[in-house]
Amino acid sequence: MKRAWNIIWKIALAMGAVGIVLTLIGLKLGWPQPVAWGPHGPKVMEVSDVSVTENNLTPFDTIAMDVGILDIQVVTGDHYGLQISADTTYMTITWSNDNGTLKVSQTGNNPYILNFGFNSVQEAVVTVPSGVTLKRVDISNGAGNVTLGVPAGTVSLYSAVGDVKLTAPADKATVRTNTGNAGVEADVPSLTATSSTGDVRVSGSFDTVQANTSTGSVTVTGSATNVDATSSIGDVRVTLSTPWATTTYTVHTSVGDIRFAGPGAPPSDNRSGQASSPQLTLTATTSTGDVYVTLGV
Repeated sequence: MKRAWNIIWKIALAMGAVGIVLTLIGLKLGWPQPVAWGPHGPKVMEVSDVSVTENNLTPFDTIAMDVGILDIQVVTGDHYGLQISADTTYMTITWSNDNGTLKVSQTGNNPYILNFGFNSVQEAVVTVPSGVTLKRVDISNGAGNVTLGVPAGTVSLYSAVGDVKLTAPADKATVRTNTGNAGVEADVPSLTATSSTGDVRVSGSFDTVQANTSTGSVTVTGSATNVDATSSIGDVRVTLSTPWATTTYTVHTSVGDIRFAGPGAPPSDNRSGQASSPQLTLTATTSTGDVYVTLGV
């Protein structure tokens, strides 16, 4: 038995020595580089960075961004500006500010990234002076969060993988994500907020609001005249100022409970109701989950 332990210790020491040697060789060669699997197999990618800092741009009223991998923020400040911090290992970043439109785009091959290495921050921040209302904002993102905190006329925010959030008023807005949460904290007369896998939470004053997700919860809070709040798997919660007496509603769940609250709330087993002169038309449904509706608060 003692001889066996001696052999085990010798093997362990030998492996440790080999590990130390390989570590020293790696440090001598430098930090690891990312590896991508492209059309011709694995390839070590050369890392190159891009940094943009512009704090005195010509005024613009439109933002158009079509990017692959960036966290995007549009914020208020005291100037028109753009900051980009990202690497161009996989995609080339370009931008322009012409004829009142700020454009940012990423182009190039987007291989399957094995991610052997260290990635830098991928971020773009657009600054707009306080008090300015943009005419149009159109942002499409492959992977990364999108946040708009500047008022605008027409808004379209999309991320395939990432959270999307609107925190400033708009006349009409579409806030979408495939995998992530969609959130709105603003007054928007016409709003569509959707996610395939993630929660949808909207709060504000609306005329028409559509808040839908396939897997996740849906929460609508504030005031509105027409609400469609739907989830396939998840709870639905609606809290609005309109009283029950002036509300036409339809609620449904296949597996879960239904709860009504607020002054004059009907029994929870009444899954539909018709008002003679409705100020609110409400649909709140889920296949698997609970539905909570509170009105008149």
